[in-house]
Amino acid sequence: MRRAALLSLAVILLLAAPARGALLPVQTLDGPSSSIVALDGVAMAGDGSGGLVYRKRAGDGHIHVYAAQFVGGTWLRPRQVDVGQAFDSSWPTIGAGDGGRLVVTWVQPFSPSVDALWSASLDPGARTFQTPLPVDQDIGRASATYPSLAMNDGGQAYLVYRVETNPTGTGLPPGYVGADLRMARYDGAFWTPISALANRNRNQPVPRASAANAPKIGIDVTGNGLVAFDEPDDDFVDRVWARRIFGPSVSVPLLVSPQTWGGMPLRGAADELALSESGFGQGAVAFRQQPGAGGALTQPRVMAATIPESSDNNSGHFAAARLVDGTPVAGTIPGALSVSVQRQGGFAVGFGLGSGSWLGGGDNGGVNATERLDDGSLVGAATPQVDVTEGGAASQAWNESGAVAVHEVTAGGVGTMTRVASNDGGAVSEVRLAGSGVGDAAIAFRQGDGGVQEIAATAIDAAPLPFVAQTPIGWTRAKRVNLTWDDAQNAIGGTTYSITVDDQDAVDNLTTTHATLGPSDLPDGKHVVRVIASDRLGQQAESDAATVRVDRHAPAVTVRRSGRSVRLVVRDGASGVRSSTLRVSFGDGRRARSARARHAYGRPGRYTIVVQVSDKAGNHERVRRVVRVP
Repeated sequence: MRRAALLSLAVILLLAAPARGALLPVQTLDGPSSSIVALDGVAMAGDGSGGLVYRKRAGDGHIHVYAAQFVGGTWLRPRQVDVGQAFDSSWPTIGAGDGGRLVVTWVQPFSPSVDALWSASLDPGARTFQTPLPVDQDIGRASATYPSLAMNDGGQAYLVYRVETNPTGTGLPPGYVGADLRMARYDGAFWTPISALANRNRNQPVPRASAANAPKIGIDVTGNGLVAFDEPDDDFVDRVWARRIFGPSVSVPLLVSPQTWGGMPLRGAADELALSESGFGQGAVAFRQQPGAGGALTQPRVMAATIPESSDNNSGHFAAARLVDGTPVAGTIPGALSVSVQRQGGFAVGFGLGSGSWLGGGDNGGVNATERLDDGSLVGAATPQVDVTEGGAASQAWNESGAVAVHEVTAGGVGTMTRVASNDGGAVSEVRLAGSGVGDAAIAFRQGDGGVQEIAATAIDAAPLPFVAQTPIGWTRAKRVNLTWDDAQNAIGGTTYSITVDDQDAVDNLTTTHATLGPSDLPDGKHVVRVIASDRLGQQAESDAATVRVDRHAPAVTVRRSGRSVRLVVRDGASGVRSSTLRVSFGDGRRARSARARHAYGRPGRYTIVVQVSDKAGNHERVRRVVRVP
């Protein structure tokens, strides 16, 4: 048998419970200052880099856009993004890609009566944002833009925003206006308008713009997207709709919120959208459903609906919406929704209920029990933020009285709660959270009292996730034993690996996902081998024990004669003799199949004993012994 055949591999899962991540120290990035206007967004890419965007009044008296980059586990000083622009900026959004890439969009006046949508990028390795470029030079008066931006790790992005075509609502029902939902696509360098609108029916009036009915957009790993929006149906009841985005093209409108509930028409409006997309198009949309007259619902509730990946047979429609807010509390109105979805369909929904922060969710099999997150100290509106990962890790952040609560859950289900605040404290007015997809999260917040505010940020630096390794199956006789393993997913900073054999260090500081161990590390015998992944903070993911069996020596054969008898013994020191291979010929026509055999010759003579044997590692031995019998 050839050596390659002997080194066939078996998959061994490394399933030790991952350590909890580290919550990095809070950094105050701007302030305390009375010039800070708002914290507008935070983003994080799959490699753990990211950034935040906010507005403040600068020395020229105008409100400008600033962004702070997060790279290498550190928040860098903020930079002005709308450089060279002389008027008040508004509606900033931010997206993050691998390598520290950031893209920011915002609105600036283009003429006395027309506003324009602008963008600037910070490319990997760059120190300053590029010169602002227009995305859309005519968005009318930007009183209701409400943009939403999503970027994937490769640097592709989508943007959806609202342009009012009849901002006064002249000739329309009260509270309704005419508006286009425009979209644009970013290829890593330039924005290109998507010719189709997101609207289900461009001629249909839509509710007057607010944060509750603002459109939301997502993007998957391939660069396809999903957009959700609020628009009345043919019965003029506000529903949540969605479209898939395939590069420059869009799908037909997909109904997300239900038109019936409990077998009865549901005439209540749906609003307060939140959207998440992951994998190859797995999506989730959370929304607030109003009861409506004569319906099964008696008060506003939180619902969520999911859509599978684009390759799934059911990818052309959303599954039935489900209630995710548990037992309703009479007299309360849900608000401030956040949703995050896994590729496999599991999802989490954070929602504010009065001054409390709550967590709901579920998966393809059902809905989870709701959980209250906060300590009950908050006075004011709750704004919980949630993120879940493919490996089961999760992070949540919400505002409490004078602090931001951060809850990290490892892939092993272990939760850790920490409360953080800016240097000068005060009321928390905004909390933003964005995850890497592997347990890390960028968390930013605005805090302060009396008009004096600070922009502060921290991050969860998660430990490496569980991974898979391969070791030789059964016994091996290889002189040098190859071990390989998958990359332990870890976003912030690099990962190194070490190997222990029988709890003793064998190899350290590996940056590759393979190693070869020789006889000095793996002598003959059975050994307990572990692979340990370590990140820049020393956080580790350690494998379960794997037994590696090594036998590099063929069986030993001894023959002793006494008179006319011989005694034969076959021994193997590690793996043991494979009995089916043992053949003994005593030279006189007699044979044996035993590792311990005696044979008596009938007459004197010269006899040749031949022994053929293999052990369980595949080592072969063929021995010839000549004996003279008196």
